[in-house]
Amino acid sequence: MKAKVRNAISRYFHDNASIFFLLMISLIIGIIAGAFAVVAMASNQKSELYTYINGFFEAHKTSISSLELFKQIFANYLKLVLLLWFFGATVLGIPLIVGLIGFEGFAIGFTVGFIFDVFSSMKGALVIVSSILPQILIVIPCIIILGISGSKFSIYLLRGGGKRASKSELKLRFISHSAVSLFAVAASALGAFIQSLAIPAFLNIISFNYFMLAQILGQR
Repeated sequence: MKAKVRNAISRYFHDNASIFFLLMISLIIGIIAGAFAVVAMASNQKSELYTYINGFFEAHKTSISSLELFKQIFANYLKLVLLLWFFGATVLGIPLIVGLIGFEGFAIGFTVGFIFDVFSSMKGALVIVSSILPQILIVIPCIIILGISGSKFSIYLLRGGGKRASKSELKLRFISHSAVSLFAVAASALGAFIQSLAIPAFLNIISFNYFMLAQILGQR
């Protein structure tokens, strides 16, 4: 059973190697660009960003809860999934999907770079493990799969498949793309749930304002 699953996964990525490679390159370039953006920031800009985020936390720290944190993180993921679903259902979906995944990579790179720049390496590592790792291990793979699904459907429409094919075939392909989108929504909910529990636990240990990080993650 496990061998069949591995073979199916391997065959899936082999059949979609070119799209997978394009999306991964976009994600990686975005991450690198985000990290370099932090390096390029002037010290006063970093100080202003930190002061603004910390001030926002101070004004809301008494009312924040894990449920609110979950809602905020999940809402951000849901917006991304809905955009990928919508872009994939259009003829010009591929460049939009590539750009959106690249922007998501930029947000990750900027967040990680900012954390390491502001905090010590150990504290930064703990924050990243609690906040970024669930996103990288759970959400991002599903986002890439959704990007592949949207790109394939977009290519299908671009090549005139929607005109030549029967309504039933077009409907089946659209339902398949939508089903992948629902899977990505479920994965996003799981990732947001883990983050909403892990972030407070880790950041309380290191005496760091976890809502401040949530705002960094949310402003993208």
